[in-house]
Amino acid sequence: MEIKIFDALPDDALKIRIDVFEGEQNTPDGEDEIDAFAKHLVLYDGGKAIATCRISPMEERNVYLIGRIAVIKELRGKGIGKVIIESAEEYLKETDCATAKIRSRYQVKDFYIKCGYEICSDILYEDGRPYIWVKKSVNGQKGGIRI
Repeated sequence: MEIKIFDALPDDALKIRIDVFEGEQNTPDGEDEIDAFAKHLVLYDGGKAIATCRISPMEERNVYLIGRIAVIKELRGKGIGKVIIESAEEYLKETDCATAKIRSRYQVKDFYIKCGYEICSDILYEDGRPYIWVKKSVNGQKGGIRI
């Protein structure tokens, strides 16, 4: 497996997001304004894109959002989600990031807890769907670098 990091949203990442979020979950999580300044990670296996996420700074100093985390349907439950999350965390260790946050669908919060995240909000509802924020200390190694 190989991870690639992009400054612009690549077609491979967009396709995974559309298939997962819009196709399977009926949510409009394809492309938005954050994509213009986020870093986009795509995990490839044998040249095929199998997972993606993006990283963007939040308003809080030294806090970054790992978002739009998606794994192709046929590979879920095989540890690929953990690989893409760990890849994002490794990238963040080279920035000024102290804390990574994820806005999780409530029903998958246990996955993030198993990845070392802790719940840091009450349940929030968007379009009738429950979400919760989780966070994890990343402790970036370098100071002053912004993505």
